[in-house]
Amino acid sequence: MPSDIKTLNLNMFSTWIKKIELLSIILDKKAVTRQGYYDDELPLIKNFCKQNKLYLVKSEFKIKTIEDNYSEKGIAVSKKEEGAMTFLYISKDELLAYKASYFDITHDHENLGILLGYPKCCRTLFKENYEERSKLDNNYEVPMLNNSKKTNYIFYNNIFKRDSGITLLSHFPCYLDCNESQKIAKSNMSILNQFFPKTAKHFSTVLRTNFKAHERIIKFH
Repeated sequence: MPSDIKTLNLNMFSTWIKKIELLSIILDKKAVTRQGYYDDELPLIKNFCKQNKLYLVKSEFKIKTIEDNYSEKGIAVSKKEEGAMTFLYISKDELLAYKASYFDITHDHENLGILLGYPKCCRTLFKENYEERSKLDNNYEVPMLNNSKKTNYIFYNNIFKRDSGITLLSHFPCYLDCNESQKIAKSNMSILNQFFPKTAKHFSTVLRTNFKAHERIIKFH
């Protein structure tokens, strides 16, 4: 672990969830992270991992997004494809990074989800809806909302601002009151509070908003 985490240069990580997850690895709060990066980002990420004694494994495929705007929908393409993202599996444990890569390419969503620390209930939601949602947009808001009958929720599981990079989760919670997802979100918020207090305050403000989702108004407090 670096002697002073606050001195780490995290500027090469383009989103806050990537920064949070890397710090979670360094702080032993998470075993493996899986995030997508473009080719021009890879040298800096590799150098960061080398300097901080983290193992990095590249996916055996790339993902090309269907739309220009934010979307979960993408298709797997060759590693040689230009302009597509490579998934990087990063961990303090080299074997775990390789396992994550293997589980991803073999579509073993259950074991990949376990390595990434996703709650069992949320892995179940993903598996039960994967066949349908993967053919549409890879967006799991509808099944999540089907499980969320209330109107008011605490803000930690608010994933509706992720298109602007403001989220405390890298997975879809099974419902908006999911306790296990809240634990992860609170842990991630504590990292922000510790190292980036101004950003934490901004996240707290933005996530405490009302959001219209699929003809429903969801209120977060």
